[in-house]
Amino acid sequence: MRKLQYFFSGLLGLLLATGIPSCQTAAKNASDDKLLQFTFEKGKEYGYELVSETEVEIPGQGFMTTSFVNSYTMKMTRLENTIHHIDVTYKRMANTTNIAGQESGFDNEKPGTGNGTENPWAMYVNMIGKKFSITVDAEGKVLSVSGFEKLLKDMIDSPAMDEEQKGKANSMREKMSDVAMAGLFGPIFGLYPNKEVRQGDSWEKNFVTTSFFGPSNCNSKYRVKMIVGDFFTLG
Repeated sequence: MRKLQYFFSGLLGLLLATGIPSCQTAAKNASDDKLLQFTFEKGKEYGYELVSETEVEIPGQGFMTTSFVNSYTMKMTRLENTIHHIDVTYKRMANTTNIAGQESGFDNEKPGTGNGTENPWAMYVNMIGKKFSITVDAEGKVLSVSGFEKLLKDMIDSPAMDEEQKGKANSMREKMSDVAMAGLFGPIFGLYPNKEVRQGDSWEKNFVTTSFFGPSNCNSKYRVKMIVGDFFTLG
């Protein structure tokens, strides 16, 4: 399984030293042009890890910093013309929240870290192993997301959720619709230039991303730092 890692700072997408598989054979020399575009192979799994950090000022209390790590496995189930149908499964969720020096956090891979009372995000670990679907065109544009709203509903209806957790989850549910999730995943697939590039080339992409805190305009610049075989390192 190939793993790609993305870092979002202040909700602005920036790809840092990430290996991106290309869809052509290896370049003979570092100066050779090579096609870099979005492509998934049917039946293969791809690992994605999104790391986000947000800082918000709270009047009279200082700053609240929140960081998230969300890991997914993605598998293309079918290709219709140029439309990729992809199943997305939650693999890991972790969070650290610091408010005026008071820190809480959780990580589903570390049993005993946090619960719904200590950290309002911890209840979302109930989504681990659950899946939803997305469709992406040949340019890497996310066309639709389906099943995420149902995933949240099933989590809220779970007997494992107490009333306080359900209230918090319903509040987040209003912000994280299928449409909002399409915006969140936009930078993941839309970063590709969809043309031939070589080491040192750069390009810009504009996105409207979404999160629990609402939409944000995102302008990202990517540069090819290195090409080794079928992998690109971008910065």
